[in-house]
Amino acid sequence: MLTGGFHIIVIPQRDPARTRRFRISSFTIRLMVLGGMLSIPLIAGSFLLSVYFQNELVGSKRQLNENRQVLEEKEIIASKLSGLERSLAKLEDSLGSLEQTMDMELGEMEAGLGPIPEGIILPDEHHSHIPDRKTVSTLLEQGDHLSLGMIHTGIRDFSDRIAGLNKNIEEIYELNADKIRFMQSNPNLMPVAGWITSDFGMRKAPYSGAYRMHYGLDIASPVGTPVKAPADGKVLYADFRGGYGRLIVLDHGYGLTTVYGHNSQIFVKEGDEIKRGTTIAAVGSSGSSTGPHLHYEVHVDGIPADPFHFVVQ
Repeated sequence: MLTGGFHIIVIPQRDPARTRRFRISSFTIRLMVLGGMLSIPLIAGSFLLSVYFQNELVGSKRQLNENRQVLEEKEIIASKLSGLERSLAKLEDSLGSLEQTMDMELGEMEAGLGPIPEGIILPDEHHSHIPDRKTVSTLLEQGDHLSLGMIHTGIRDFSDRIAGLNKNIEEIYELNADKIRFMQSNPNLMPVAGWITSDFGMRKAPYSGAYRMHYGLDIASPVGTPVKAPADGKVLYADFRGGYGRLIVLDHGYGLTTVYGHNSQIFVKEGDEIKRGTTIAAVGSSGSSTGPHLHYEVHVDGIPADPFHFVVQ
């Protein structure tokens, strides 16, 4: 006789005698339904938690990759920042030196050497837009707080400052172009290392014994000592000429020419453009000379002048 609840009868096809019967009470059914209803929120909650932690894991991996990328780029960009900082320091030093040079007092130079603009000085407002200097160490000491955006901002800051300094230097050169050309053309260096054996002025001629005007300096130095151009110029003459021996004449513009006599060798030819410090000859004793030395003259508008008036003391 069947009692209340649910009955499950299992009848095997081949052996009906082995029929099995299972009874599930109403209470058990209710417990199963209740358990299923309670498990649905748990399953849903578990699913949502799984999705949440999966997203967190993806975010953590993304952040880890970004941090790794920042660290890698820090090493690369830090070297670029260091290079920019060195370039910036050099430009600032160059700008300071250039402005100091532009403010040099030119009054001691010989009068009548060409039109030199007076009082051309770059106004201070040209520098007002340059931001305060930040060093690489200042940027990098922020450690983990230094983001890629901050790094690139630092690079842009350095680049902007370098561009500003370059612009200032270009403006200085533009405003002082004539003064700069004059200063580069002014023979204010001694052309050879040695000692003065005869000054500019009246002297007793070594061959005749008579007093005659000596239009330059005689600078004694061993044979072969380099003779260097004291200023920018162009070669007007480079050949043998009588008592001068192997002679070079340079035209520096602004009515200035310089003369180099008694050389043993000449390293330039007529028409060459020469820069200050270029080796143009070697000391010798060619022509009318009693020993190895350089005969050096400076002419202003064709008139000989004392070379010491031009040499920086």
